[in-house]
Amino acid sequence: MPVAVGHHVVAVHLELLRLAADEQQRSPRVKHRHQRDGLLRLPEAKRLPSVHGAEWAPPPHHGCGDRKGDPNPRPCARVSLHLPVLLGTVRPERKSEWVARHVVDRLAKRPGVTSGLVDPAALPFGNLELREWEMDPRPPEVAAFVEDMARADGFVVVTPEYNFGYPGALKNLLDALYDEWNRKPFALVGVGGISGGLRAIDNLRQVVSGLGAVTVPTHVPVTFVGKSFTPEGPLDAEEWDRRFVKLFEELEWYATALQRARSESPPS
Repeated sequence: MPVAVGHHVVAVHLELLRLAADEQQRSPRVKHRHQRDGLLRLPEAKRLPSVHGAEWAPPPHHGCGDRKGDPNPRPCARVSLHLPVLLGTVRPERKSEWVARHVVDRLAKRPGVTSGLVDPAALPFGNLELREWEMDPRPPEVAAFVEDMARADGFVVVTPEYNFGYPGALKNLLDALYDEWNRKPFALVGVGGISGGLRAIDNLRQVVSGLGAVTVPTHVPVTFVGKSFTPEGPLDAEEWDRRFVKLFEELEWYATALQRARSESPPS
């Protein structure tokens, strides 16, 4: 009996191979990738029938979503964005504050963008015995903080790395709210020694996901902060501006897209 079953499986497999070969001979070969003008491009998408009988086709590109190099790019309407910067520590003489203030300064100078520094040392969350909606009465500084985060379109977190992680003060700041973070983008900046806070950044990506938010792909590690920044800003402003500009561009792209998505389909 096992032999008969084995022969049957082999026969079915050979029949499937024969049918596949016949189909390949009847259909023209489609290359998944091809070379044109020295660039690797994908072929035009083929229309496919959906289960509902209608044809499916890729959605058109609109505005900022046009491909780079498009000879006829569509104009991209700039929207106003509020992008606060969250400082991740309350320790005295914190060098990450130098970086955070520089980020606020550069963000606020970008067209259509407003920003400001959120300092956890100025907020009464402490060990977070109460979240903001559990405070009665709610302190005025907490009410102002909640309002500012609610109207924000995205955030930059500037955090040091302590023992392979982010500070507890930052976790308390994030856990004090919830709805105000939802469906908004976070850009992450790590501050540290040789690694530039990369492990804190990796840890924070999971936390941001738990807040119902997203992190942008690009991040900026600031290595040996005491040698690259001063209280007045970076020693090599041109180099650090080059590094931050990609982070800002990605944050603005995600913030604009999600701002539109929230207005068209508000979270339930």
